[in-house]
Amino acid sequence: MEMRDQNANLKNRLKQESYQATENPWFKANVMHRLPERHRPWRVWVLLFYALAVLACGWSWYYVIDNVNLQVITVRDLLQGSILLIGTAVLLWQCVVAVNDAQQV
Repeated sequence: MEMRDQNANLKNRLKQESYQATENPWFKANVMHRLPERHRPWRVWVLLFYALAVLACGWSWYYVIDNVNLQVITVRDLLQGSILLIGTAVLLWQCVVAVNDAQQV
């Protein structure tokens, strides 16, 4: 009997000292009553944009490689190649992030 009294006393004490959420009609403490995840139709457009960007990046690589004169490499060629390399790395990184975000939802 003494153990039950101690447990009840501890339970009441913890309940009184715990943080209480403010009164909000949208808030439910029970996990089962949370709102479902919203459908995001813009994901399709984002993935389509990235697919077009990858195609444009491939075309840019073809254009740069095709127009480089291998006998004379100019500063312009080096700048184009380095900017294209950095742009490709950023684009691929963004594509991986977008695909991972789309798979998580």
